[in-house]
Amino acid sequence: MSDSPKPAESSATRSSGPTWLQTFALLLVSGVIVFALTRQMYVGETHSDAASSRATAMPSAAPQSDQLVVNTAMLETLLSSDSEQKDPATMSLLANEYFANGQYEEAADLYYQLSALDPGSVDLQNNLGLTLHYTNRSEEALAVLTKGSKLNPGNQRIWLTLGFVNKALGNDDAAKSSLETAERINPDSDVGKSASRMLSEF
Repeated sequence: MSDSPKPAESSATRSSGPTWLQTFALLLVSGVIVFALTRQMYVGETHSDAASSRATAMPSAAPQSDQLVVNTAMLETLLSSDSEQKDPATMSLLANEYFANGQYEEAADLYYQLSALDPGSVDLQNNLGLTLHYTNRSEEALAVLTKGSKLNPGNQRIWLTLGFVNKALGNDDAAKSSLETAERINPDSDVGKSASRMLSEF
């Protein structure tokens, strides 16, 4: 990954965090990501089972790879420009981009940091659990996802991810139970339809 040169900053700018322009840019990018997800999350035809599974269980704020290009180097520069006080919005965008690029170790590190900042966020537990699964730490992933499902049993996406990981590990009964829960919460949503498709594969 290339390192972008960082513009010179005054000590006042460095201590006060991102400028209003950087903050505005992050909010704009974040808004586009959320819009893209609400339209395409868990939807769409793919050319292989592996690709289909990967698209089905993207992090809750991560764009599909063909939807949005985020400048990873810019996000890394923004994050490193304020080393004493990390900006969660920048961390989240960078973690999502790492995931989309297949840099799962880097993504997991940031999701861990974010979940420590906001331990009650089910979406962060979902993202961390899924990413841990892709780093071959699936038992740890199941523990994180189970914890997240208990934080908010009505969160449909975490049940889908829990079913996805259990299915990948061959835990068929646990996978079916989780996927049925996801489907039952809202069978007409994109997440519910993804759960139905995965159940049909048993």
